[in-house]
Amino acid sequence: MKKCSLLPVAVAGFLLISGTRAGAEYWYRPGFHPGPAYSTPVIVTPVRSYPAYDYTLASEVQVALKRRGYYRGPVDGIIGPSSRASIRAWQYDRRLRVTGEIDRPLLHSLGL
Repeated sequence: MKKCSLLPVAVAGFLLISGTRAGAEYWYRPGFHPGPAYSTPVIVTPVRSYPAYDYTLASEVQVALKRRGYYRGPVDGIIGPSSRASIRAWQYDRRLRVTGEIDRPLLHSLGL
């Protein structure tokens, strides 16, 4: 009776699962042993935090921008994405530093 090795069967199964011969060469390279603690790298996206504003100051800025046609949302005293976009547009048009935040140059240019 003829003896047969299981190595060709294992390699064929691996090639069938991986789909590429290059992948098989990568894993069966002599001396290569992937570490058991390897994991895929995690991509961390930084979260931008904005300063908190007083309700009255935020609503005054919203009203001033609304009078000038830059802000179209509700005057609620909450500086959200639409408020920041209108602040950035005002700062850009007035050649101020574009930050999207309420600062002294913005308040001075709005007359507040």
